[in-house]
Amino acid sequence: MLKPFPDYEVFTDINSAYSDFCNKILIIIDKIAPIRESRIKNSTQAWFDGEIRDKIALRDKLFKKFKKNNLQINHDIYREARIKTNNAICGRKVKFF
Repeated sequence: MLKPFPDYEVFTDINSAYSDFCNKILIIIDKIAPIRESRIKNSTQAWFDGEIRDKIALRDKLFKKFKKNNLQINHDIYREARIKTNNAICGRKVKFF
C-alpha cells in the first residue's frame, strides 16, 4: 500500500526536510533496485588468450543452438567445435608448460 507523500511544510528546518526526503527516496530505490554482488571472472592463466576465448564462445553458441532445436547436424557441428576447442586448449597448455 502506498503511503501518502509527507507534508514538508511542517518542517521548520530545510536541512532536516531535505534529509528526510533523501532518506525516503533511498529506501524506495533500495526496494526497487537493490545492490547485488556479482562475480567477475578472472582468467589469469598465461596460456589463455583471445583465440581460446573465441573458440570457447563459439563452442557454447553452437551447443545452445543444438539444444534449442535438437537436430543431428547441429550436434555434429557442435561436436567438431568442441573437439577443436579441447585440442587448442591442450596444445596451448603443452606449449606453455
